[in-house]
Amino acid sequence: MKKLSYRKRIPGNFFIILVGAFSIICTGIQASSIDKDNINLRDAIRATMENNPQLSSFHLRQVALQGEQKTAGLRPPLEFSADLENAYGDDQYKDTDSAELTLTLSKVIEMGGRRSARLDIANQQQQQLATQKRILELDLLAQVTHRFINVLATQHRLALQTKAILRDEKTLLSIQQRVSVGRAPKSELARARASLTQAKLAYKQTKRTLNTDRIKLASLWAEPKANFKSVNANLLTLNQPESLDKLLSELEKNPDILIYANETRLREAELKLARSERWPSFEPSMGYRQFKESDNSALVFGLSMPLFNQQRAKGVISKAKAEHLNVDVQRKAALLEIRAQMLGLYQQYEQAQDEVNAFKNDILPQLKQARNETQKAFNKGRYSYLDWKAIQNEEMTAELALINAAARAHQLHAEIERLSGRALTANNLGGEK
Repeated sequence: MKKLSYRKRIPGNFFIILVGAFSIICTGIQASSIDKDNINLRDAIRATMENNPQLSSFHLRQVALQGEQKTAGLRPPLEFSADLENAYGDDQYKDTDSAELTLTLSKVIEMGGRRSARLDIANQQQQQLATQKRILELDLLAQVTHRFINVLATQHRLALQTKAILRDEKTLLSIQQRVSVGRAPKSELARARASLTQAKLAYKQTKRTLNTDRIKLASLWAEPKANFKSVNANLLTLNQPESLDKLLSELEKNPDILIYANETRLREAELKLARSERWPSFEPSMGYRQFKESDNSALVFGLSMPLFNQQRAKGVISKAKAEHLNVDVQRKAALLEIRAQMLGLYQQYEQAQDEVNAFKNDILPQLKQARNETQKAFNKGRYSYLDWKAIQNEEMTAELALINAAARAHQLHAEIERLSGRALTANNLGGEK
C-alpha cells in the first residue's frame, strides 16, 4: 500500500520537473556570452559558471529531489473498498435478492517512524546534491583555468615565433648582401632561406593550435566557436601557494571528502528506515454492510497487519549497516589518495617554479648577452651564419622552455587549489597585465 501512495504522486512531480526544465531552457536562451575581443580569467570563469550545461542540470535534479521530498512526507492514503457477496450464483443466489453489500474505509498506520526516516533520506539526498554541485564547480573552475593557460601559453609561443620570423628575414637580407659581395658562400644563403621557411611553418602550426585552444575554452560556456581573439594575464609571474603543511591540514574540507560525510548521514537515514521495518504497520478498517434478504444493516470493523516483520527486516538492516560502515572505509582511502596527490603536485610545482626562476634570472640573461656578442661578431664578419643561427636557436629553445615551465607551474597551482577545495580566481595567474 505504501507503493501505491508513491505512484499516485508521480504525475504532480513530473509536472514540476517539466516546469523546471522549461525555466532552464529559457535561462539558457537569455544567458549572456562573452562578446569582447580580449578576455581575462574572471571573464572566462563567469561565462562558464553562468552557461555551462552540466551546472544547469543540477537545477532539474534539485526540482526532482524536491518532488521526492514531498512524496516522502505523505502519509498513506485513505482507501475505499466495496464488496458484493451472495449474488449471481445458483438457486436463491441467482440474482441480488440475497446479496450482501459491504462498503469499507481503511487506512494504513505506519509505525516505527517510517515517515520521518523517509524525510531524512530525502533531506540528505538534497545535501549530497549540493556537495556534488560544489565538486562540479571546482572541477569546472580548474578546467577553465587549464584551458585559459593553454591559450595564454600558445599566444606567447606565437609571439615568439613571430619574432623568430622577423629575425630570420633580417638575417636573410644580411646573408644576401654578403653573398653578393663574395663575403659568404651560397650555402649559407640556402640555409637562411630554409630556416625562414621552417619558421613560417612553425608559426602556422602554432596559429592553428591557438585556434583549437580558443574553441576548447569557449566550449566550457557552451559556445561552438570562440568569440574572443585573445586572453590577458601575466604568464611569467607566479604566485606561491599556501604552505604544504597548511594545505594538508585542510584536506578534510575538500568537497571530495565532505561528500563522504553526506553519504554517511544518508546511510544513517537509510539504516533508520530499515530498522523501522521491524515495526509492523497495521490497517484498521470500518464499514457498512447491508443484508438485502432481511433488509437489515450493520457496521463492520477489521484490522490487518503483517506477521514476523522482525525476521523479514534483518536482511535489510544488515545491508544498511554494511553500507554505512563501508562509507567510512572509502572516506579514509580517498583522504590518503588526495594527500598523496597533494604531496606530488606540490613537489612538481616547486620544480616548475625553480625552472621558471632559473630561465628568467640566469639562463636567458646569459644567452641574450651571448646573442648580442655573437651578433656583433657576425655583423663584422668574424662569425659565420651557423654560429649566429646556433645562438638564436639556443635562445629560442630557452624562451620556449620558460613558457612551458610557467604554464606548467600555473596549471599545477590550479590543481593544488582544486585539491584543497578552494575557489580559483584570476590571482592564480599573477593578476592581469
